[in-house]
Amino acid sequence: MVFVAVSKNDAMYGDEKEVSKDRFETKHGVELFFYDSDAVENEFGRYGLIEAKEIDEPAKNIGNRSSQKFWLITCRK
Repeated sequence: MVFVAVSKNDAMYGDEKEVSKDRFETKHGVELFFYDSDAVENEFGRYGLIEAKEIDEPAKNIGNRSSQKFWLITCRK
């Protein structure tokens, strides 16, 4: 299984209304949780986490940002 999660190192982190620790509501009403390596391990470790790496994804039409930071998470059952 492969998952993609927004990184706490992304420029969006902390820009919107904070709902709870590391969770923010966007201007469109979507709640996003931002992950760091500890959060990835806590959330996915019990599901056969075999790899987690932070990646830069090219951003298009998002203001002046050239990329977004995500975690690429791989688990094996």
